[in-house]
Amino acid sequence: MRWFNVLCRLLFRGLLKAFADWHVYGRENLPWGEPFLVIANHQSNLDPPLISVSLGRPAKYLAKGTLFENPLSGFFFRHYGAFPINRDGRDLAGSKWALEQLRAGEPLVIFPEGGRNPEGMEKALSGAAFLATKARVPVVPAGITGSGRLQPMWRVFFPTGSLTVTFGEPFSLPVGNERLNREKLDSLTELMMIRVAQLLPIQDQGVYREEPGAPK
Repeated sequence: MRWFNVLCRLLFRGLLKAFADWHVYGRENLPWGEPFLVIANHQSNLDPPLISVSLGRPAKYLAKGTLFENPLSGFFFRHYGAFPINRDGRDLAGSKWALEQLRAGEPLVIFPEGGRNPEGMEKALSGAAFLATKARVPVVPAGITGSGRLQPMWRVFFPTGSLTVTFGEPFSLPVGNERLNREKLDSLTELMMIRVAQLLPIQDQGVYREEPGAPK
């Protein structure tokens, strides 16, 4: 039901135009014509639709399983292009679905922190790094600012204030033929999230904030 996704994006775009000071930067960095993985910081419930309208095209998402427990919200998220995952452990079904989407040429959006952090970025889970290395697709970092003020889900109908999405340049993870152990995945995750943090103001960078005088 791609039409459902298109309709929802059109409606939310109209709401953003009407109520918010919404800006998108770096859209020219999106590698359309090939599958890619978008990784973004996560400030509020508005982030998935905000990323979606900022991309300008439908995308697929991994979302926490509790969002699908209610039949109505489950219907909405599934037809919006999302798949439920278990954030408490390794989710083989979610990983398989995500890889299938990427191999089918679909862009996939992930919020690696695994939860909302309006006060600044927190340590990310390694699932996004695992998917990027398995699918061997470009990774596009995205920085979201301003959505942390808009926590309740109903604010999707009244998105006010300054909202900005910035897409950085795509990059590939430096993966050789060595085994992807936990240490390697954690290192790749750190690399990915630093790219996201560099697109954000210093107060939103959280644990990925670069200390003054740190080597480049």
